[in-house]
Amino acid sequence: RDLHIFPTRRSSDLGQIVAVEALLRWNRTHGEAIGPNIFIPVAEESGLINPIGLWVLRQSMCDAANWGDITLSVNISAAQLRNPEFPIKLGELLEETGFAPERLELEITETCLVLDPIVAERSLDVIRGFGVNISLDDFGTGYASIGFLRQFRFEKLKLDRSLVVQAEEDDGSRAMMHSSIAMARAMKMSVTAEGVETHAQADMVRIAGADQLQGWLYYKALPGAEINALYAAQVNAELDAHLAGREPEYNPSGARDAGHKGGQAARALCRKSRSTTPQRRRHRKPPRTPKNATQDRTQTA
Repeated sequence: RDLHIFPTRRSSDLGQIVAVEALLRWNRTHGEAIGPNIFIPVAEESGLINPIGLWVLRQSMCDAANWGDITLSVNISAAQLRNPEFPIKLGELLEETGFAPERLELEITETCLVLDPIVAERSLDVIRGFGVNISLDDFGTGYASIGFLRQFRFEKLKLDRSLVVQAEEDDGSRAMMHSSIAMARAMKMSVTAEGVETHAQADMVRIAGADQLQGWLYYKALPGAEINALYAAQVNAELDAHLAGREPEYNPSGARDAGHKGGQAARALCRKSRSTTPQRRRHRKPPRTPKNATQDRTQTA
């Protein structure tokens, strides 16, 4: 299994990276890729989705620890949301990694809510109590009503790729996209357009009022180490622009080619953040000896 990160741009012309989405990849030993549409249902039926989901959360928090205030989005399945222990485990992960909860965004689909809305609402209330945001993913492919959206009070709406593609092809779909964005803005939700692959699509959803754009026009899903390089290039561009008194100029292709330390450095930084964040480890016991303390940290990592 492997974790890739899908960047999301601000919809303005500046286009800096403001969010990333963690995507799980699974490859067989001989190299054949298995799609999430295959292994996620199997994991849900077998119960493996719970440990796998926690691994994705922990690893993505570690990868994103040094990406400034960029939001990290992680997909949550219906089985995870129905698990009463999930909010507890999430709180433990936030404490363990020291990851800022306001930077974490959990993406759920309508299926997660329709199967058991009472349990889902209870779990989401606990999760929001940590400061974590909730977004509705793949909007436009299901049957969510306005009352449904008001009940669960999402912080973000993610327009499905199919809605973006269809809006470019016919007036009816375009009107539906515009009304969806207008409704989200009226309900104080930000809007991300998924699957943006052409400049025409980008201009269309930007004019309609989408806040963020995600799609192959700008980036594909990348290993965390390459996001390190993208973020470093973005910070350098912003610093140079500030010193020169101008707007920053971002160069995604150049950033992808920049040198980087790799995933091992990101994991080391995560271990460092876990061991040096006392405000989030209030119940941590003092080590008996320096040697034992080192062993404990190694085992935890």
